[in-house]
Amino acid sequence: MNSNLVIIIGTKAQLIKMAPVIKELMRQKIAFKFVWTGQHQETINELLKCFGIPQPDFIWVPNTEADTKFKLFRWLFAVFIKGLKPNQALWKKETIVIVHGDTLSAFVGALIAKIKKAKVLHIEAGLRSFNLFNPFPEEILRVLTSYLTTFFACSSEWACKNAKRFSKNDHYILNTYHNTLLDSTLLALQAECKRVLPTEKYCVVSIHRVENLNNAQRFDFILNQILSIALKIKVIFVLHPTTKKKLEGTEWLRTLKQHSNILLEERMDYIDFCHLLNGSSFLISDGGSNQEECSYLKLPCMLMRKATEREEGLDALTELSYYKAEKVDVFVNVYSNKARLMLRPGEVSLAKHISPSKIIVDFLVKHNAL
Repeated sequence: MNSNLVIIIGTKAQLIKMAPVIKELMRQKIAFKFVWTGQHQETINELLKCFGIPQPDFIWVPNTEADTKFKLFRWLFAVFIKGLKPNQALWKKETIVIVHGDTLSAFVGALIAKIKKAKVLHIEAGLRSFNLFNPFPEEILRVLTSYLTTFFACSSEWACKNAKRFSKNDHYILNTYHNTLLDSTLLALQAECKRVLPTEKYCVVSIHRVENLNNAQRFDFILNQILSIALKIKVIFVLHPTTKKKLEGTEWLRTLKQHSNILLEERMDYIDFCHLLNGSSFLISDGGSNQEECSYLKLPCMLMRKATEREEGLDALTELSYYKAEKVDVFVNVYSNKARLMLRPGEVSLAKHISPSKIIVDFLVKHNAL
């Protein structure tokens, strides 16, 4: 059985979703090489500690944070140089490379793998918004990665159908039924929260997408909505590094700081963030992962987007804002006045919980992929 398994990831979101897969590999005593591309650096060591994951075996671009266009291009060039170098400890015969999601690290990792004649397993495959520029650049990266994929690990039957458009005779489409984020959320809620949660009712805000931060009209709309929401319920605004940098270049930062019912928080570790969500009344976000977490936590979620590539929660508590104030108003009026109890870990299990991470690892073992 081939044991040359390589995991290539490079962002905080990828690490959160890949953590339970890595832990399952460790539980089954399956050897792997862990490559960190260095696309993101902030809080990575903290996340490794939170999930009990070892340090990467290889760091292609150390001590970087690709949070500007210049840094991103410089990082991209360095990753290709490092990844394509001969490395007998990494690139062997019949290597399988696991990539995750819709980031540049996923696409670049898959592309380097194909150049090295390795097979690619893409986790979170098959998600589509069917609009190449919404969300941008994620939808383009998903499509490009699909062309490089051998094993498609899809989180639903719908995603499997989308993946079939890119599959060939020697490819395999695996339905994991849920995203590996379900396992991550369960692990987080089972761990101890290190922060003291507010005793009063509150909501959480998390905004970070390029199409919102770089569009002045959307950016102003979202922040005006936050001010309106804060008149009805306490707002905890968790700042991504890119969001914080954007705010620092405007008058909005001073306005938000001066509001008595808005609390600006630095981005926290994943365990504390899950507990913060679980204790809140609702979430205002533009993140697809947040949409999934809310579906697992049965938490109402207003997505500041016109479209989403994910199905989770859309038939229940998740709504798209379409950037219309009246939709946001109705949502906030309903859920700021509703009582909500925090879920216990066992209540997050979606009836019979099947671990997506275990399905993926068992598939690799069963099909002698490792």
